[in-house]
Amino acid sequence: MEHAQVKSDILNFLRNNTTGVVCTVTPANFAHSAAISFHVDDDMNIFFLTRLDSQKCKNIKINKSISLTTFEEKVLPTSVHVDGRAEIIDSVAKKMEIKEILIKRSWNESYLPPVMRQEGSEIVLIKIVPEQATWFRFIKDSRKAELERIQFPKIIEEKEEE
Repeated sequence: MEHAQVKSDILNFLRNNTTGVVCTVTPANFAHSAAISFHVDDDMNIFFLTRLDSQKCKNIKINKSISLTTFEEKVLPTSVHVDGRAEIIDSVAKKMEIKEILIKRSWNESYLPPVMRQEGSEIVLIKIVPEQATWFRFIKDSRKAELERIQFPKIIEEKEEE
């Protein structure tokens, strides 16, 4: 499948499955995982909110490496795994924009995660800038799995093919 089509399919999958698990790296080089709700923009940048004193935020301040995995299991399991670099975004306006998007899209109207109910500087916006995305899905009417990977920017992929 062409790069542009794979990217489009992954982007649509991320827009329809907005809960996932992020992994960061602790100072002792252990993986730290946490469930999050996220928003993805047209460039496949992923945004989520967390507490300033959360382990994932502490980890990001030391090591910018981050990954996100999200999945759905309907008839055939499908997942997307994104590896990238994390950035703490200082814009209050962008933080409020993402918060409103996440609240409107909340999976349960009677429950909002604690981070969504808090205000002020103790909440930070994290942006994942993707470097690689992997899409794993089963082929319909088959026991075979399909694995497609794209890298960002596309120039990286083109250089590897030469």
